[in-house]
Amino acid sequence: MADLFCPPCHTLIVRIHSTWMRFTIAELIMGLGDKAQATAKDIEGKVQEAFGKATDSEQNQLAGKAKQAQAQGEHAVEDAKG
Repeated sequence: MADLFCPPCHTLIVRIHSTWMRFTIAELIMGLGDKAQATAKDIEGKVQEAFGKATDSEQNQLAGKAKQAQAQGEHAVEDAKG
């Protein structure tokens, strides 16, 4: 059976393996936003780490690595959501 979309209630109903899941459009958009924010945080962390290396600032290097680790955790959470 194909996925279903209900325009009046703004709901997408999909089958994931043998389970039917219901998502609102707002939930889908928010999910994309969370992934984008995690990606931006990862990039910010990489830039901060590179800046720390260039300026010999261990504090910036560690802060950049911490942001990257946090972003990886956020990506893992989003991937687990589906």
